[in-house]
Amino acid sequence: VALPGLSSNRWLKGASRVYVELVRAVPILVLILWVYYGLPQITGLQLTVFWSGVLALALSDSAFQAEIFRAGIQSIARGQYEAAYSVSLNYRDTMRYVILPQAIRRILPALVVVIGGSFSAPPNDTVIVSYIQFPPERLTLQWYARIPASQLHALAVSFVLGLAVALAASLIGVPAALVLVRGRFRGKTLVSVILKAPLQIPHVVCGIAFLQLYYRFGDMTNLYLQGTNLGLFLGHLFLATPFVIGSVSTVLLRFNPRLEEAAQALGAGPWRTLWRVTLPVIAPGIFTGALYAFIVSFVDVPVAVFLASADTTTFPVELFHALEQDFNPSSLASASLAAGFAVLLVVAAQRLVGMETLLHSK
Repeated sequence: VALPGLSSNRWLKGASRVYVELVRAVPILVLILWVYYGLPQITGLQLTVFWSGVLALALSDSAFQAEIFRAGIQSIARGQYEAAYSVSLNYRDTMRYVILPQAIRRILPALVVVIGGSFSAPPNDTVIVSYIQFPPERLTLQWYARIPASQLHALAVSFVLGLAVALAASLIGVPAALVLVRGRFRGKTLVSVILKAPLQIPHVVCGIAFLQLYYRFGDMTNLYLQGTNLGLFLGHLFLATPFVIGSVSTVLLRFNPRLEEAAQALGAGPWRTLWRVTLPVIAPGIFTGALYAFIVSFVDVPVAVFLASADTTTFPVELFHALEQDFNPSSLASASLAAGFAVLLVVAAQRLVGMETLLHSK
């Protein structure tokens, strides 16, 4: 999509711009409805809800990615093209071996701009309207002091919710992994597929499904979970639990059963063997799964958009709304705090368990 937008052919360029501007302007939910209900009317091809969500998300993401790549390609000097053509490279090889590798390297450092922009100050104190400048002319911490209270509250909500999801996912995922790896029963493959199904479902589809489920459950019991902490917790738990199951299962497959046999030969019972031998050995896998579960919950947007309320808004959703409505350096400061928190999380993982152990557990 980006390459036709840079073409000298006005028809290709116009078609690319119309596609990008139209798709970017349409909300993702409206796009999903268009694909699900409109595509059969035009082509006669009826897609399932799952594939309609996949196609709509692909269309939406391609429009945004096209603009990023277009900017990266346009930043490459014209002399790079001329040098490639001078050594008899055609247009395809020029883009593949010369232009695109440089463009990709140029669009990666966006995080540097985000963090650096959070420290930018206007050139003088008479400037009233806030704006972002990189590299900053002056350094200031004023935007960190101006982070809205709603974003700090949302950050706390995401942190507590992530910890709760990581703990609950571990409590469910560890026994499930033990049953799947060591159990022998009919239907084991089917149970494994069901427990790992959330990994194959787009998050936006999960959000819509949970919202409909909560409405049906509320109609039957008069207990509506949408907009509550419990409802959001259950949605994130559904997404995060398969990561714990997969991580622990991987460690259990390499577990040496002779360790448990030795413990039982020395008089340890099944529960004592589990607590003193099995769990300590598979602890890196449990910690890795819990870390994944926390990250999945902390960064989720599609599910939280449908299930959260004003009091339970998570940090990514709050930041998303802030960037849409009032983009200023305080939003970058808030995002930088989240990035710093991620760094601290990695450091804590290194100190508590060790990254080598975590990587080895995969």
